[in-house]
Amino acid sequence: MCGYMAHTTPKHTDEWSTEMKRKMHPADIADRERIAEAVEFTAFLRLGPHHKIVERAQTLADAALLANHIEDQHPGRKALVYAVLVNGVSIPVPADMRQAALNPATEDEDMTIKPLSAIQIAQLTAIITGGGYKRPNSRVAAIKRFMKTAVGAGVKAAEGFLGMPFDKACEELRAELEILKGGGRPAHTNAKPSSTPHFEADPIEDAMRKFIGSDVRDDDFMRDLFREVFEAGRAARSRRPTGRSGPTKREIAANLLQRPEGCTSRDILDATGWPAVSVPAIAKASGLTLRQEKDGRVTRYYGVPL
Repeated sequence: MCGYMAHTTPKHTDEWSTEMKRKMHPADIADRERIAEAVEFTAFLRLGPHHKIVERAQTLADAALLANHIEDQHPGRKALVYAVLVNGVSIPVPADMRQAALNPATEDEDMTIKPLSAIQIAQLTAIITGGGYKRPNSRVAAIKRFMKTAVGAGVKAAEGFLGMPFDKACEELRAELEILKGGGRPAHTNAKPSSTPHFEADPIEDAMRKFIGSDVRDDDFMRDLFREVFEAGRAARSRRPTGRSGPTKREIAANLLQRPEGCTSRDILDATGWPAVSVPAIAKASGLTLRQEKDGRVTRYYGVPL
């Protein structure tokens, strides 16, 4: 990128101040505006002619965190962050925008909560499984495992928990699991929720314990083991509710994004009751291509089905 950045940082008013925009080259300003329309971000570090590290993320904040993590793993090396546009073109993200994504301005309506760390996401996964957590290889790997586990457990709008403060996410997730376990919303109580919730026996885990604990694993043993798992799965499907009383919160958010006038993050929070939301994550989970426009200091989002 051409142009230069001011040596002093003027007072922040928007994504970058009017004074800074005036000192920047028009091409730099255009690139920044295109970065705001990115559909994906990547953290990148080249270690050699045939060795490079590429980590993908849905938000600039996540990509900046991944870049910092890569730099921690390779002291003295500088990882880059790229914004990927819908046409596949990649644009380098300036250092000040990368830093601003990690430390968003407090006066901006679309302020993001500090992203959960890989360890915190692994702890959320452990709440669902009822066991301990393992240190994940990366935050992206932690997110993938959490989403897979949450969907398998029937947790609705699981991506919403990743946009909450950690303590709030733990509390809301335990409450959601209690609802799924009891078939209804639990009564309000002042008692502090247990750090290790109780769950019904998992037939897969039971089968694994039998397999590991058995000294004989002949054909008859394996046939009986598979039959137990199959019967447990069929019984679980028969108990599954056949319908819903209304749309899920994710569906509500997706409907707002598809309105002609689009919506803001505040519109989604008011409609769903979520304390925080990642609009790109909602759009991706709902199969929507996301477009965003600045309306003063407010960002409006528009979702179009893929």
